[in-house]
Amino acid sequence: MITLDLIIAVALRHEHVMEQLGAALTNDLVVANPFQRRCAELAIRFLQQYRKLPASGDWQLWLETLEAGMMRDGTKEALGRLLAIDTSGYDPVYFAETTRPILEEAAAQIARARLNETQTVAPGAFAEIADKIGKIGVPVAARQNLFPTLGEVITEARTVGADDAAEELIPRLAWLGRHVLLSAAPKLGKSTFVAAGAAALTRGWRFLDGVAGVCEVIDSESGEVDPEMRMPGRVLWLAMDESLGDAVPRLLDNGALPMRCVVMNPEAPDKLLARVLSDPTNRPDLVVIDSLIEYARRVSSEMPSSGDAGAWGQVMRPLTDFAHRYKVGIVTIHHARKSDGGFRDSGEIKAAVDAIIEMREPGGKQDDATRNMTFEARRSIRARSDRFSIRLTAEVVEIPMPEGRTASVRRDIYQLGGGDAAAQSEEAKPDVEAKIVEFVRKNPGCSQQAIFDVVGDRRREVTALAEQNKLLKVTTGRGFAFFPPQSESPQES
Repeated sequence: MITLDLIIAVALRHEHVMEQLGAALTNDLVVANPFQRRCAELAIRFLQQYRKLPASGDWQLWLETLEAGMMRDGTKEALGRLLAIDTSGYDPVYFAETTRPILEEAAAQIARARLNETQTVAPGAFAEIADKIGKIGVPVAARQNLFPTLGEVITEARTVGADDAAEELIPRLAWLGRHVLLSAAPKLGKSTFVAAGAAALTRGWRFLDGVAGVCEVIDSESGEVDPEMRMPGRVLWLAMDESLGDAVPRLLDNGALPMRCVVMNPEAPDKLLARVLSDPTNRPDLVVIDSLIEYARRVSSEMPSSGDAGAWGQVMRPLTDFAHRYKVGIVTIHHARKSDGGFRDSGEIKAAVDAIIEMREPGGKQDDATRNMTFEARRSIRARSDRFSIRLTAEVVEIPMPEGRTASVRRDIYQLGGGDAAAQSEEAKPDVEAKIVEFVRKNPGCSQQAIFDVVGDRRREVTALAEQNKLLKVTTGRGFAFFPPQSESPQES
């Protein structure tokens, strides 16, 4: 049976329910008990200021601030009864939608009874009661003060500035509270790459040049952060571009812990995410969407066309909002152009995310297992570089299983192939520059892509050589042509 006590108890535990029903639970037409109303009022203030509900210690601290006597004792007793109610069997979103009409109807009945008991009705009484009933369905609004108060400045309650960096979940791939788009041509290994990172997150394993995890671990002996340890995280993988029979084994074979990894193929992925992410007890740390095209097909009444920025905005912006609002990492996998591996479709897709990673095929002198990555991101994401390469290898590893068992799996291992492309060693750099100059000398008038085909994507080195007058860079109708500095070349148009 849905009772008023149950509704208040659920609201005290779930942010979404309190946001939707908070106005009703502080209304004396709905909650006649002043002690219960006082608890709801504190929860709303706490939610507006800190964007979360009070924890047990917060409640205890608040009770100590109340006036000793009936006010404190009555509030403590009412709060204890509410927190003792079992609310585990309710979905927050469905609960809020279902119980709001119940509260409105109960408020109307109480208002009618109060008017009937009153001998004389004061002017404006009907309007006042109607206003109270009307506010029952209005969600609680977050505080919208434009400038911080002196207290907020002193306590640094509002953090704004260059140090507000997002926490890395998976090195070079995923960040807490950020939406990342990974773009690559079909069958280039983007899902395999993300799966290896997601598996590392569920175990707290190393990935590339760091350790995947949700937070740092303090060494119990030294009291300092252990750089080789992080707490494992939970992953929700929406496998909408392939069968579950392909997605699940890929994660498990990479060592993903089954208890921290869920793979689903939902028909309404946007509704699933709204329900799951609003529940703190069921919220993953990382959501992988595979792929964007299939996600857009399922959440849109009509599939957006490539250049329709408005339609793509309605697909992408809610996903980015999910990441920001609920502090989860989201990685969306997208298919790139087959011709050159570059990003495709509307520019709104790129504008809506916090970072975009492009995976491209190996260069002329790289082996088939190498992929070249380019990285663009907002300033809150501290990337090590904007260009790097990765190389896929595999090894058989023993992973722990329940009941003390182990299993042998062939795990995909990614390494930084050829080092960080943006931080090549000083010894290797002159050799690359010499190769570029020699190639241009033998092939005057060559294009930039022709240079890349021989030495790899060395855009920075080519630009630096042109700026140092070691190459002559000439604008053409199709791009640029490069000549040795001594050669005669056509005049720029």
